[in-house]
Amino acid sequence: MIVLAGQPGAGKGTQAARLSEAMGLQWVSAGGLARQASQNDSNIQTELQHGHLIEFSTMTRLLENVLPSNHIHTLLEGAPREIEQAEWLLNWLAAHTQSSSIVIELVISEEVSLQRSSERHRRDDTLETIKTRIEQYHNQTKPALNRLAEVLPYFAIDGTQTVEAVYRNLITIITDNTKVEA
Repeated sequence: MIVLAGQPGAGKGTQAARLSEAMGLQWVSAGGLARQASQNDSNIQTELQHGHLIEFSTMTRLLENVLPSNHIHTLLEGAPREIEQAEWLLNWLAAHTQSSSIVIELVISEEVSLQRSSERHRRDDTLETIKTRIEQYHNQTKPALNRLAEVLPYFAIDGTQTVEAVYRNLITIITDNTKVEA
C-alpha cells in the first residue's frame, strides 16, 4: 500500500489521480469517501461543513468497506488523519500483509496550503474550514504520519514543485520501494 499524505492543497488528489491511471493503482480517497458518505449522513455532512475530522469509527468503517485485502496496488490518499487511525491502519496492514507499504508526504507551507485550498471550488472549502483543517493537520495528522514512519518507510517530497516534478518524484519513490511498476 502507498499512503499519500499532505496538508490541504498539497496536491494529493491531483497526484493520486495521475498515479492511479498511470500505474493501475486502486485509489482510495479518505476525503472522497467522507464526502460521498455525507450525502446520506447529516452528521458527516455537518462535520465536513465545519472542517472537522470524521469520527474514528465512522472513517475506519468506510475504509474497511473499500480497502482490498491484497493491497499491493492500493493508493490510500488522505488517511490516516489522527494517531488512532494510524494505529488502526498499522494493525490492518499487519493482518493483510501482501506487500511492503510506504508513506509519502507532499510537504508545503501553511501559506501555500491556504492559497491553494482557497483557489479550488469545493463546497466544504471556506476560509474557516481550510484554517481548521490546516491546524488539524499539524496537531493530529502529522503525529499520525510520524507514528507510521516509525514502522513504514517514509518519504517527503517538496509539494511546491511543479505538478510534473512532484509526479516524477512519486514515480521514482514508488517504483524503487514497492513492487508496483510504472
